[in-house]
Amino acid sequence: MRVDQLDRAVAVTIAVTAVLAVIVLLRGDQVGVRIAQTQPENGAEEVGLRPVIGLTFSEQMQQNALEGRLTFSPPVTGTLRWSGNTARFTPASPLASDTAYTLTLRAGAPSARGRLTRDDVVVRFVTHHPRLIYLAPATGISDLVIADVGGAGQERRLSSEPFGVYDFAVSPDGRRIAFSANRDNGGSRDLYLVNIDGSERRRIVTCDQQHCNSPSWSADGSRIAFERRKLEKGAIGVIPGASRPYVYDANSGQASALFTDTQYVASAPRWSTAGETLSYYDTIQSILTVFDLSSGTTVEVPSVLGDAPAWAPDGKSFLLSDLVSGGGGRFQQLLRFDYATVTLTPVMPYTDTNDYGAAWSPAGGGIVFGRQAADSFSAASGVAFFGPQVWIVGADGLNPRALTTDTEYSHAGMNWSPDGRWISFVRTNLRTINPIPEVWMIQPDGSGARNVARDATLPAWVP
Repeated sequence: MRVDQLDRAVAVTIAVTAVLAVIVLLRGDQVGVRIAQTQPENGAEEVGLRPVIGLTFSEQMQQNALEGRLTFSPPVTGTLRWSGNTARFTPASPLASDTAYTLTLRAGAPSARGRLTRDDVVVRFVTHHPRLIYLAPATGISDLVIADVGGAGQERRLSSEPFGVYDFAVSPDGRRIAFSANRDNGGSRDLYLVNIDGSERRRIVTCDQQHCNSPSWSADGSRIAFERRKLEKGAIGVIPGASRPYVYDANSGQASALFTDTQYVASAPRWSTAGETLSYYDTIQSILTVFDLSSGTTVEVPSVLGDAPAWAPDGKSFLLSDLVSGGGGRFQQLLRFDYATVTLTPVMPYTDTNDYGAAWSPAGGGIVFGRQAADSFSAASGVAFFGPQVWIVGADGLNPRALTTDTEYSHAGMNWSPDGRWISFVRTNLRTINPIPEVWMIQPDGSGARNVARDATLPAWVP
């Protein structure tokens, strides 16, 4: 058979390609599997306390490739999931603030093709200082303010709304803030999004002649529930009408009513801390409804006061403050609702006190709440003689104790820091005409109480 020059060229090309392929394979086995990207990056600072830690490999890995090879210092427990070539580790509880962490992946992790990671991978990062966001000035046109309460103590304004910010909510990942702001003197109140550094402010829901406020983030940060009230003409000016719950979808950029029935009204929509569960309050029937969007099922809990529930960190239960009758009359008591068993039980034995505003510790082992004694309030005059104080109790209802005892001040709006080291609250002097509220923080053992900001309100921690 005759072999021409073209055939020889093709044969040489194939041979060279085969040799190169062998070299690449041999070289690849020598180099091994590479880490293409880490999240956070090595050396990152100001990392949030609820990060999703990611390792992206140069090729598909075996599902058990990281077992026994991935460690943290200080130790961190959590859940590992794969998405393509990326392993994502979600901590079981918030990381400690202002802390240096080291992630180490020991060499030898196998890919789906049997190749190994040849070198240890070390990622070091530092979490951010404890940070609080609040509204200030509380007595004027309020804006969003962020304060570094664990470092230099500096505060910085995040918004500049000409008619003021009404309320807000920080996203679960700590990167964004949803807030409502008055558009003008006409009464319209719209919903906005802004980054945690104050950049990229944008209106997400336009509410002409309506009040849109009380935002609440879903656990995965993809949706925001909020109240929508149509402004109606009253005896003097306009007043907000009945509330209807809406949900804004961050992926589609669209907001839609939770119910197609326009006659159904409900207030205080709140997402659970986990899963697809949303609660809201039926003001006509005095029922708190817990709606599972994934299954379409609902659970109804009678509630006289209609306060928004405080969901446990695992989303399996919540705390509710409601009126309970006892020897001294009817007082607000803390109740725990178990979602699995559909049972409502007292957190503590009945007392002649008003207990309210409860919040779970990040790990779920403790509860902070406000308590006001029966003899400190005149039901006839509506005057508070002694202010409600900050109390703490175990999740089992044992060992309740007061963290503050200054009865000249009212204490409210309690919240735990994500790492459980601090509790923030709003303190107001009852003995002063036109009192100016202050944001304070205190440690769970009652020590270290200090003023964070004067003329401020609605403190919320950055996750």
